[in-house]
Amino acid sequence: MAKYCFYCEEEKVSGDCNKTITDNVLKLNGIPIAINDIYIQHGNEMVIFTNNYTSGQCYSFKTKKIKYCPMCGKKLEKIEHK
Repeated sequence: MAKYCFYCEEEKVSGDCNKTITDNVLKLNGIPIAINDIYIQHGNEMVIFTNNYTSGQCYSFKTKKIKYCPMCGKKLEKIEHK
């Protein structure tokens, strides 16, 4: 078992991006049209990112401040902007 959570602390530990919590392919009549990714970004924000399935063009990018990691339950550190 890891000493840290890959979903909320990967950037702090290894410098890599946090692991995606979920990624879903959105389909219309069985044809993939978009990919929906959910992850935690620096600044304690959960991001819902939707982009085009073939071109990768961004359709939607929404963020929501969170206090706890939805995967491990750890209280996220308060980040102060200077």
